[in-house]
Amino acid sequence: MIGDALMLYCFKVTAPANTEKDKAVVKEVVIREQVITQISVYFPPGHVCLTGVAVFYGEQQIFPHYEYDWLRGNSETVTGYVYYILPETPAKIKVKMFNEDAKYDHTVYVRIEALPIEIALWQYHLYLLSQLFADLYNVWSRPIEVIK
Repeated sequence: MIGDALMLYCFKVTAPANTEKDKAVVKEVVIREQVITQISVYFPPGHVCLTGVAVFYGEQQIFPHYEYDWLRGNSETVTGYVYYILPETPAKIKVKMFNEDAKYDHTVYVRIEALPIEIALWQYHLYLLSQLFADLYNVWSRPIEVIK
């Protein structure tokens, strides 16, 4: 059932050389499900952390967390599990990208996973329940110490 409801939005964003953060390239994507569950950004080799990417809903930065700078990378995929409940559907998500490289344009590849709320919240609650059992197992599996 989850496979039928899962939507995976895949696209690329390219920023020309010398694109400043305050003039970032913006790519809008329409998300039709209520909950964004995962966001991944692939930085191909050669970026050497000169490009930055952030995901926004309106003016609110949702990935990485709004208290942090933008994602940077080189030859790696950065993935986050966000469980961001959209206030409306369909919703426009903005992916913004800047490029501090003075010579080369750069492209990143973005994947956004989204689910209907009734499935996403069950998935989240099952995760919390599994963490509870893992914590209980750690308590029960410790050796018993006899205090004299």
